[in-house]
Amino acid sequence: MPPPDDFVDIDAVPFAEVVTQAVFNADNERWFRLVLASDSVPAFFTEIGGTFKPRYDLYEDDGETVVRTINNANNNAWWFPVDAGTYYLKVTKFGGGASDFDFTVHCDTRPLGGFTVPEDAVVINDDTGLFPSAVMTMAGEVIGYIRIPAGEVGASLPSGESLWQDRFGRLGANGTLALFDNSGTYVTSTSQVFSDFPVPVSIAAGDTNFYALEPTTGIIYRITPAGVVTAVADLGITTATTIGVSPDETVLYYTDASDYVLAFEPSDNVIHRWDLVLDEALADFYTVSELATDVGGIAVTANFWPGEIIELPDGTVVTWARNEDQEHDVLLHIDTDGTLLASYQYEHATRQIDHIGRPPGGGSTTINVWWYIAPTGAKSVGRIATVLLADGTEPEGFDSSMFTQGRNMLANTDQLFGPSTSCGMVTLLLTSEVASPSPGSGGGSFEPAPTGAIGPISWVEWPEADD
Repeated sequence: MPPPDDFVDIDAVPFAEVVTQAVFNADNERWFRLVLASDSVPAFFTEIGGTFKPRYDLYEDDGETVVRTINNANNNAWWFPVDAGTYYLKVTKFGGGASDFDFTVHCDTRPLGGFTVPEDAVVINDDTGLFPSAVMTMAGEVIGYIRIPAGEVGASLPSGESLWQDRFGRLGANGTLALFDNSGTYVTSTSQVFSDFPVPVSIAAGDTNFYALEPTTGIIYRITPAGVVTAVADLGITTATTIGVSPDETVLYYTDASDYVLAFEPSDNVIHRWDLVLDEALADFYTVSELATDVGGIAVTANFWPGEIIELPDGTVVTWARNEDQEHDVLLHIDTDGTLLASYQYEHATRQIDHIGRPPGGGSTTINVWWYIAPTGAKSVGRIATVLLADGTEPEGFDSSMFTQGRNMLANTDQLFGPSTSCGMVTLLLTSEVASPSPGSGGGSFEPAPTGAIGPISWVEWPEADD
């Protein structure tokens, strides 16, 4: 049945409306209308008390066609991407019936395209296949979302092009890599399908091209900004897990943490190097002595995905080691000759490194780091900060709840927007407006984004999450 006439208009955001017991109990429900002029990501949260916990039903403009239902027994804030149009939200009591609590319904929105990506922003894509990527400033504000495909790894060139694992086949086949140009427009997907399990693809970027490791073969592929894929090296092993590349693209760094990832045992504790010009091994670069017998690995995330090995413009290298026996991570800054310049240790009880990323501006004095922070076991809270490599201080950064399938992983927390809990973190050097997607013909089809507009794709049908 359509919504009642006494629905509440969400006419400005951020929005908050107190719903008294008397108003709610008249029909054991309360309706809200939200009119969106452009594609958006609306988010909702309601305080709980007494017997009241919310159930949400989000409908299309007819008030009957369900967009999403949230039975929110744990009372998590949640967001969901939608097209421009009119929507109705029905709030009822979890389990049904009357309420003995005056509650407040909160709503806010963020653009899905149609905004400017500032220079200091990082992009964290989704890992579930269902939701767009969060664009966040280093002050912690989610300024909007863009439809980069879900996956665990990504990389960007200094000129702004980016490459992302398309883990669930949103733009190409499952396991292909999706390429975007320096305006953020989707270009193409590789015909090459890369491994996702048991060891997934690793991606790195030089100054001009991308590189991808197929771990099941040890083959290194070069991928140009136009999408041309060429096999350029054969590591001769099928156990490499993470790669990095020098800016001039002559040297590849790689690690083998397969014993740790697959068997939770001590793994190879060396950062190796490979000559990409002659396709032959170079002298090893650096050895993490504490991992000689301890369980752990180099450049592996807290979720056992490939991490990053980043050579900075001055030739120094930044990565990290994860030690399960000692229960800490160590951020490593290594000189060009393989000697350690500095290291910073983070105890797992308080912080675990998830990813590192190039800081904006292309300098060599800082690195961006994403940690899980307490409670680290749940991986529900993260910190993203710029670390000064000279002393380990954090001149800029923020803490944030992590989200999964659009839900805040912390219950009873009014943070409405945030990044997915496990995925890639990439600094995109984009400074013009992200294109707002316009509907295509449906069924997952695409239409080209406007020329010069920043917007990874113009449209894709994203399936709903199972609740």
